[in-house]
Amino acid sequence: MSKRVIVNPPTPRALYLAPLLTTLFVLATFGIFYGKFLQCPDGSYQCLLSFKLLFREIRPEVATNAAGYIDRVTWTLAGGLHLVVSLAAMTVSCFIIYSALDGHRVRDRWLLIIVTLLVAANIGLCVAILTAADASSPAQLMLERTAARVIPRINFYNRGFDALGLTVGITLAVAACTIIRRNPGETQDERELTRRQRLLRALLYAGAAALVIGVLRLGTAVGWGGSFWAANTPAGKEASSLITGIVSSLGISYTLILASMYLPTVLVLNARAQTLAETESPDRQDEWLKKNGLSLSLLGHLPRILALLGPVLVGPVGELLSRLAKLATGAE
Repeated sequence: MSKRVIVNPPTPRALYLAPLLTTLFVLATFGIFYGKFLQCPDGSYQCLLSFKLLFREIRPEVATNAAGYIDRVTWTLAGGLHLVVSLAAMTVSCFIIYSALDGHRVRDRWLLIIVTLLVAANIGLCVAILTAADASSPAQLMLERTAARVIPRINFYNRGFDALGLTVGITLAVAACTIIRRNPGETQDERELTRRQRLLRALLYAGAAALVIGVLRLGTAVGWGGSFWAANTPAGKEASSLITGIVSSLGISYTLILASMYLPTVLVLNARAQTLAETESPDRQDEWLKKNGLSLSLLGHLPRILALLGPVLVGPVGELLSRLAKLATGAE
């Protein structure tokens, strides 16, 4: 039976909130940069790749042809999948909170879970309401002139999905905080640290899945809007560039959000593991860490690195799959 030791020095309590604070910082930074640099200051279309010219080149008949139908089906399926995966990610977050705080009373753990879900959902809804009237958003402008001809409230649905995604992100960040939470004097041996690293991996993969599907969902929406332009025309090429930029920027943002909750947590756990290795096996620390599955290695972390980069990588992959589907059906 392994010896349990107190990990010293004790972790500063403020560090327990690092995953949540860094996540909120990334979200706030994205909001500030979006409001200052990406919106049209006067609500006009001049700053959005000559949207006036683009809107004159829209093909109204695309809503009824095969390509338009495939895009509509793809957007619907992506939305349904986004809903299911987001709910699954929140369930995983609740399980992590409950399991990571196993030293606390059951009532307190359930209370934290309920408060977290309520606060995260309210923040997500408030942000969605504040941005619903964002008439100068590139994606909203495009969808209002294109896909909204088929589904008039498509921007309303997309804002709902955005609120859901923000709720998932905040819930995951709180779960990450509980993984590194430790009561004063609480002991954590190698088995406990290994268990918490497993919880962190579950959080990473659940968050990556939710954010990847979120990028895919937005990609299908703006891709549907882009299908209203002929692909080989100058307007179609400009619309394609705009779509690529929107999806890529969201993928980068989601990757930063995922990294902001994962990296502080893994660094704290690794620091504890290193301190424990110095106590248990001062002469063979690397061997002890490797034996107990607590070592850092590029090969071992490769799946996690890919998960972190998933939101960035999914944009090009989703675009390729969409083109292949249209080519297979003769819709393009």
